[in-house]
Amino acid sequence: GSDVTQTQGWYSFNDGPVHVVMLTTEWDLFEGSDQHAWLEADLDAVDRKVTPWVIVTGHRQLYSCAKRNKDIADAIEPLLLAKRVDLVVVGHIHLAQRTCPIFNGTCVDEADEYGFKAPVHAIVGHAGMTVSACTAERFGPWGWGSLQHGYATLEANLTDMRVKFYTDCEGGPTEDWTHPADCGKDGSSPLLHTYEAAMPYPRGY
Repeated sequence: GSDVTQTQGWYSFNDGPVHVVMLTTEWDLFEGSDQHAWLEADLDAVDRKVTPWVIVTGHRQLYSCAKRNKDIADAIEPLLLAKRVDLVVVGHIHLAQRTCPIFNGTCVDEADEYGFKAPVHAIVGHAGMTVSACTAERFGPWGWGSLQHGYATLEANLTDMRVKFYTDCEGGPTEDWTHPADCGKDGSSPLLHTYEAAMPYPRGY
């Protein structure tokens, strides 16, 4: 974990094989800022033999609904790519989304010598507020998305990471969406989508 206190607004910790970084996206993230310097130092200090998976989190998104959030993306996206961050998890936009491995608005198909392509971005903002305006066509170019309320879970071991998006059957339908036909029949929340990533261990970096 980090020795930076949470009162500074950004911090990190280890949970099993995952190193989690929490950013304050309302504050300056550009190169030269305290937060950018801390982020670079924190990512440099990660021991991938102990925590092979690195996840960066914050409130505001870099990508959503076929749009690149230029201010935040320009500030930290090159660093996230250079340090081989596996997953970026955010909220702010009220929907669920998972991109392809992406950099500068383009899906990255070619892996480097270690098998890494680019960070994948996930929005988990569909817990209950009125969903944000988007369409299936706008999700399409970059991956998967849903306008149904729900939640997500994450599982990881040394070689595999899995993010599962569910629709929530607990709260009942609201005015802007309807439950799937099988919602709650067996007492569970239906699975909407699974993102799976696999990397060799040890990583080599």
